[in-house]
Amino acid sequence: MLVLLSLFVLFGAMAGAAVGRFSGRGYAVAFVPFAATAIWALLNTGRAFTATVVQHHTWVSVLGLDLAFRFDPLAWIMTLVVSGVGAAIVIYCAFYFPPNAAGRARFAATFTFFGGSMLGLVWSNHALMIYTFWELTSVFSFLLIGHHYRSRAARAAARQAFVVTTFGSLAMFGGFMILGAGPGGSFQVDQLVARGAEGTLLQGHPGTLNVALVLVIIGILTKSAMLPFHFWLPAAMAAPTPVSAFLHAATLVKAGVYLALRFTPGFADVPVWSSLLTIFGAATLLVGGWLAIRQTDLKRVLAYGTVSQLGLITALAGYGNRATLLAALTLVLAHGTFKSCLFLTTGTVEKITGSRDIRELSGVGRTHPVLATIGGLAAASMAGFPLTLGYLGKEAGIHNLLHQGAAGVILLAGIAAGSVLTAAYSLRWWFGAFGGKELPGHRLASLLSEKEAPVGSYPAAALIAVPGFLAAITVSGGFFPGSVNALTGPHADTQLEGYLATSNEAGHLALWSGLMPALITALILTGGYACFHWRGKVIRFAKKTALPETFRAANLYRVIMRNLEAVAGRVTSFTQSGSLPLDISIISTVFAIAVGGALCYALPTIKWGPVRLFDSFLQAIAIAILAGATIVVVRARRRMKAVLGLGAMGVGMATLWAVHGAPDLALTQLVVEAFTIVVFVLVLRFLPTHFTDRPLRSSRWLRLIISVVAGVVTSGGVLLAAASRKENPVSELLPDEVLQFGYGHNIVNVILVDVRAWDTVGELSVLLIAVTGVTALIFRSGLISRLTVSAPSLRSSVAKAASRTSTNSRWLAGASALEEDRRSLMLEVAARILYPTLLVASVWLLLVGHNSPGGGFAGGMLAASALSIRYLAGGHYELTLAAPFSPGAILGLGLTIAAAAGLAPVLAGGAPFQTLPVDILFGPLGTVHFTTAMGLDIGVYLVVLGLAVDILGALGAALDHDEEQGVQLVSSRKGKTK
Repeated sequence: MLVLLSLFVLFGAMAGAAVGRFSGRGYAVAFVPFAATAIWALLNTGRAFTATVVQHHTWVSVLGLDLAFRFDPLAWIMTLVVSGVGAAIVIYCAFYFPPNAAGRARFAATFTFFGGSMLGLVWSNHALMIYTFWELTSVFSFLLIGHHYRSRAARAAARQAFVVTTFGSLAMFGGFMILGAGPGGSFQVDQLVARGAEGTLLQGHPGTLNVALVLVIIGILTKSAMLPFHFWLPAAMAAPTPVSAFLHAATLVKAGVYLALRFTPGFADVPVWSSLLTIFGAATLLVGGWLAIRQTDLKRVLAYGTVSQLGLITALAGYGNRATLLAALTLVLAHGTFKSCLFLTTGTVEKITGSRDIRELSGVGRTHPVLATIGGLAAASMAGFPLTLGYLGKEAGIHNLLHQGAAGVILLAGIAAGSVLTAAYSLRWWFGAFGGKELPGHRLASLLSEKEAPVGSYPAAALIAVPGFLAAITVSGGFFPGSVNALTGPHADTQLEGYLATSNEAGHLALWSGLMPALITALILTGGYACFHWRGKVIRFAKKTALPETFRAANLYRVIMRNLEAVAGRVTSFTQSGSLPLDISIISTVFAIAVGGALCYALPTIKWGPVRLFDSFLQAIAIAILAGATIVVVRARRRMKAVLGLGAMGVGMATLWAVHGAPDLALTQLVVEAFTIVVFVLVLRFLPTHFTDRPLRSSRWLRLIISVVAGVVTSGGVLLAAASRKENPVSELLPDEVLQFGYGHNIVNVILVDVRAWDTVGELSVLLIAVTGVTALIFRSGLISRLTVSAPSLRSSVAKAASRTSTNSRWLAGASALEEDRRSLMLEVAARILYPTLLVASVWLLLVGHNSPGGGFAGGMLAASALSIRYLAGGHYELTLAAPFSPGAILGLGLTIAAAAGLAPVLAGGAPFQTLPVDILFGPLGTVHFTTAMGLDIGVYLVVLGLAVDILGALGAALDHDEEQGVQLVSSRKGKTK
């Protein structure tokens, strides 16, 4: 199963390129994983129904996170629905979208990824894995629903579907955490269901169990678009028709139904579970059907019909006995086939006529009888007409509920009423799409009356063949109730053994279940026809009885979101005014009040140990430097003075760390200060020389008080933490463990490249994104846009500038190309001496960092400092010569090397980012010893180097360009004066 999911990832990545290049033929790539999954499921039918296929891959054993998959009868049914219908729709897509359709490549990739996510959800046997794939389906459905992203309606529908389903998924996640972490709980779904059936799950905590199940039910209701969250599914009809056929008939909305079917065997005896699912399901069945008969858009008729059908399936599943569960499973199969067929048929009708509006269609059935027959067969299955698969499911539910007492009769009455509406909107859809009727005089010119054939050429054969294939399944399944029972029965048989032991009604599928069920079915179909026949009166009555606009679910959602955004805006504007001093003041004040209050409360019980101000005279000097530099910074009126003060503070911190025995931190601090001062200077060139006159004197005193109080509270908190220690610090174990597992003596470096290597790679990714974003913002600003226009190639600028000079110097050629008044002899001499020295030292720090002070970050920052010196000596011309490579390429190469170093131990049987020693014999030269963590250090080195080149190139080049423009302007004015 993991291999099949990998196929969806691999072929999904290729499908976009294939469709973009080969148009419709490229969909063959997307077809492969769906077809392979369907074939695999068919070949493993025996194993799924006799011995459940279980795959288990350990992921994070400490947290109990495993890749656990289960392939049983329920998963087999859902797999065939997802993969089979998905494969058919992929074929349909190849002929549905025009060759030049916008976003077709993106659609193919997203569609394939969504199919894999849905199958991962179905196969997952771990609650948190279900949640992960659940969220992935929300993400990909957001992209599919919003495929036409230029349409405001599509964007709004995608956002609405994502917000509603994500709200439910968060609630479901909370329920999973309670069920899995509570007494007797487990995150393994099969164990969770088994313990729920045994009554050992959260035993003694019935209230907690009820809360957890309610949270899970919220997830089911939102995902399957049931009351009161039903409004998002009709709005999602803004998506392309194949998306509706897949997401809203066979997959996305089936996720909630699947979860109900999966958990019902374990919690059918819990009143909260069965009653809520049954009530909300029955209510959704009625409301969805009532709204469907009012619609004039074919897709919206089917959308509200889907809402109604999902309510029916959920009500039967939640009722909790074997027969209703059997009926629900059968309807899952039926709905996946007939509803996808109906959506695809609607797409073909729209392809032929250019419209989906019932008021604008007439005569399509006469000109396209095959398509009309296909749509009629699927609509008959949806209405529950005898000899169809939909009929088998409804008949089984009706037959069982007749024998379930008062509760069963009440539910049966609701299902019968909902089924009448189902038959009515089934007829409305078919007649609206294919029937002959008089059209209003203002109809579109491209659509003709009943006596005329609709405009448009005949569609491709696949646009009829694919819906025909699905219609054939939904009809032929009704002729073989025994075979369908063999497929749907095992899930109920194996999971509801306790019920079977006490039940007199095991349930079955049959074409004839007795006179009473047959009579009820006949009344349902007759009532449906009557509603359709008098549809004008019914629709007018439905509109009169409709809820006011204010109380409709969709409008309530908009009101909630609008007020939520308004409140969020007010809170944000109040707490984040855009003033950094104010924000820091608020944070410091809250911190001082919260932590200071706790300190005052605990003060009488604290046993303070001896407090030493400093251990050596050097510490006192470092603290004096820090204090003095701080005073200089806060009192500085010039920006440059403040920057130099910050640099002095950095030197003081480095001294303090060195005295405390942390030379690695001290070295890193020094090289960071050296480079950041250069960057500060470059940035200050864009800013005024002096700070503004603000803040006022009173404000300064207030900020001083806040700062002093926050500092005192922080010091007190540190002293309290030290005085409260009862156990030996974990750091005492580090020297031995970093040597044993990381094969290094430098504790800091081993922590970065081994103990928390995952964090380091994540931080590298964030750093790469941040520097890319910063430089992009710089180049998007008005100051930099002139550079990109006037100097498209820095290297050509170097050559052009150097040609104007008479020097033949091969060293600092960029500096020699500058105007004489812009050159500095001192900087050029310093660059000649320091640049190669610092580069060699940076490589040395990189190589020795695993056992001595240094490492990839310190080495990279030292190399960045060397480049900054080269830049200061020769400007952006010299920087181009010193670093003749793309910063983006170096950043990407560094991250790639870091990731490859983390995966390399896997090839040797280790874990990702596990440090392994490597010894390479070079004959008489001896043996070279290093560790795989060296690759991560090299990656860090390259990312920092790329960052330096990117920042210096973005800031420095523009400043030099502006200065050159200024020199040229002055020269031209002098010439005019003369």
